[in-house]
Amino acid sequence: QAFVPSPISPSIVMMDADLLSCSTVADVMSTMQIIRRIPDYRLSVGKKVFQRFFQLCPSAVTIFSFHKNQPIDEEFLNSPALKRHAVFYVKMMERSIDVLGPDGHLLTEILMELGAKHQQYGVQPEMYRPMGMAIVQALEDILGDRFTESCRASWVAVYETLSSGMQRA
Repeated sequence: QAFVPSPISPSIVMMDADLLSCSTVADVMSTMQIIRRIPDYRLSVGKKVFQRFFQLCPSAVTIFSFHKNQPIDEEFLNSPALKRHAVFYVKMMERSIDVLGPDGHLLTEILMELGAKHQQYGVQPEMYRPMGMAIVQALEDILGDRFTESCRASWVAVYETLSSGMQRA
């Protein structure tokens, strides 16, 4: 299924996670609880996200210092460097999700710093959308029927809010 952005424009989102409804945040947090029950979930989710991301945006692989012009194949996806990055990515996702709601100002600061770092790494604005699609597709792959339409819509809304905050850095 295609990644369908919400009708809210990024300029309206304003990096303020308070614009997300309680049910949206609850859906994402409950999905994270399901994910956390999967053995070695950070690695399996992270690898799946990057596998999907590189399928959707193959040129993005060049911003990773550990890429070294090798093909995006099983060897690359199982490389220790990508595995480390995949685990780190899921940890950052968790931290961002855990701060949703009551600490919106703290999240704003975190997102601005994270966005600035990503700009330095060479992340382009057009790479954010495929990453959002990759997250949603990875969760669909991993969770199957447990990833309901409501959960999907909530993840899209949360990702749009977080990525919008990062892009405004």
